[in-house]
Parts: sequence; C-alpha cells; structure tokens
Amino acid sequence: MNVDKILSEYNYLKDQIDIATNPTDLATRKLELEKLVRESLSAFNDYLQIMLGRTLSPFKQTNNKPTLLLKEEFIASYNAIFSLVDQKWEDRIINHDEYRQICSVLTIIKDYFLPNLKNTPHYNTAVVEEKKVKTYASTRAFEGMSKLIIAVAVAMLCIGVKNEVIKIPHTTSGVSYLNNISAPTQSDASGQTVIKAYNTEIAITYMAEYSITGRVVSTATFLANKANLRNKFSPKDVSIVWGPLSDKKVDRGTRWIRDISIQRRGIIFTSSNSQINAGGDPGQFISNNHLIPANNQIRSLMKAIKKNDYIRIDGYLVDVDYMQGSIPISLPTSLSRFDEGNGACEQIYVIKITWLKP
Repeated sequence: MNVDKILSEYNYLKDQIDIATNPTDLATRKLELEKLVRESLSAFNDYLQIMLGRTLSPFKQTNNKPTLLLKEEFIASYNAIFSLVDQKWEDRIINHDEYRQICSVLTIIKDYFLPNLKNTPHYNTAVVEEKKVKTYASTRAFEGMSKLIIAVAVAMLCIGVKNEVIKIPHTTSGVSYLNNISAPTQSDASGQTVIKAYNTEIAITYMAEYSITGRVVSTATFLANKANLRNKFSPKDVSIVWGPLSDKKVDRGTRWIRDISIQRRGIIFTSSNSQINAGGDPGQFISNNHLIPANNQIRSLMKAIKKNDYIRIDGYLVDVDYMQGSIPISLPTSLSRFDEGNGACEQIYVIKITWLKP
C-alpha cells in the first residue's frame, strides 16, 4: 500500500471538492473520493489484520447486512487501534515512518466516515413508532439546544468570559484588504504550570507572552484518547492569517490544506491568486497554532472557532513536556513567524479569545 500516494490523491480530491462549482463535477469528485477511501480501507485492513489481529471499519453486520456503526462504537474502535499502534511504536516493532503512515491512514478513515455516523439514541427505537421517534428526537434536540444556549449564556455572564465584538476599521488607501491587522506580538515570559491529561502531568513552560489577531483559514479538531495525550490537552489547531491575507478575496484560487502527513497538525496552501503575494512572501503572514486551553471555559470557546472568523487569541507561547507511557515527549513552540516546516507551529496556552467584527 503506497500511503504517500493515497495522501496525495486524498488531498487533491478534497481540494477539488472544496473549489467545485459545477454540481456534476462535485458529484464526480465525491464518488472518486469515496472509492479512494474504501479501497484504501480494504488494503489498510489487510495490513492491520496481519500486524494487530484486528481491523477498523465503520460498518458492522446486522442480520447479515452491513450497517453503519454508531459514532461512539466507531470512536471506541478507532481509539483501541490507535492505542495498539502506539504500543507497537513504543516497543519499537514499527519504525517512525511506518507509525506516521499508519496514523495518516487512520486519520483519513476517521475524517471521512465520522461525520456520517449517528450518536447513540437516548430512547428505545424497538418500542416507539417511527413518527413518534422523529418527534421525540426533534423535541429532545430543541430542548437540549435551548438548555445549552441558556447554560452557556449564564456561564459567560457569571464568569466574566463574555467576548466583546470589536470593530476593525478598513484602510482608507483604496486597498481592499485589512492591512491594519498587524503581525502577532510577543514579549519575554518565564514560569511554568502543570496540567493533567488522563492523570498524566503535562509540564507547560512559558516562553513568551503572546497575542495573535487575524482571520481563521482552517481548523482541525482532534479526538482525545489515552494513546495520544496531546489530543487531550491540545484538542484543536487553528490556522490564522493577517496583513494582506486577512481579506477573504485572497481565498479565490487559494486552497488551505491540513497537512495529513503530520496528522493535520500543520497547514499548507496552493494559490493561483496574485493577491496572495501582495505583501511579499505570504508565509510571513500565516501561522498554524496548537491551542492549549487554560481552563474549561476557554476549551468551550475554542470549539466555537470556525473558518473565516476574525479573532484575537491572547496567552503564552509554551514548551510542553510529558510522558507518553514510558516515552518522554518534548514539544517546543516556534518563537518566529518566519520559520516553516515541521516545528514551525506556535503552541499557545490560551487565556483569552476575542471575536472581532471586520
């Protein structure tokens, strides 16, 4: 199985789906993506069966027919396999390149199938008529959403986490982009705090006080599991642009792509839009940020960050050290906006999130 080829084709088809405007082209690309994922899943499971003695599938047999798993069932299977793969890597049964490739394919399978899986229902479908089930589910969803909105509103008022909306003035130079969104600022900091992920201590060392403002061009959320503690204490990546890239017009002909080769913990882009070079090298106006929430309120706010939001994140650039099983892990942050490649991402211990209105 040529994993690098699969990754390349997967990224290409995802990009084509994102930019497709013709319904026929969109449908064709989606079918091609489905075929790629299913063929990759079949070949990958042959490999997993040999290496682990088990496979990963979004399907189960019900009355001799394949049906989709519930979301919780799939996540449990995914986490179990991830744990086994991590153990094989810790025991040096597989090398780093094999580990990276396996994790990449696991990520593709999860990203493709998970959004289509249903949550476990909180009612007994065997004794409720279909019409009543639909009515009940809709009522529960409405009541649950209402309670959630009220709870969040009350919590934000009580704890003082209300995020102000700030008007960003447009430039008066005739240039269409918001070039007054300046580069991130940082200043020296010191100190350390300790947080926990599944009862494992995570050492957070402050390297710089940090503030970044700009437009979100991509996000990635990671499933927490004991086999990968990082996903627990740093559950979301947010890619932010500023300066000449903060205008949404830059996105015409530009594709922002999560780097699957490092489990989506990075951002790459391709562009045919000349505006992306308006300020020189566009790389100096892009930052991928690993977010570490300082508390549960910040964790909840992080979940609300979405593409094309204009936001400001305040906190600290931090180095992180912890033990993943018997293996010591060190994750340093970047302290420069001009580096690139693996290790160039900013790792932020987030203490405040502010939504901005352009």
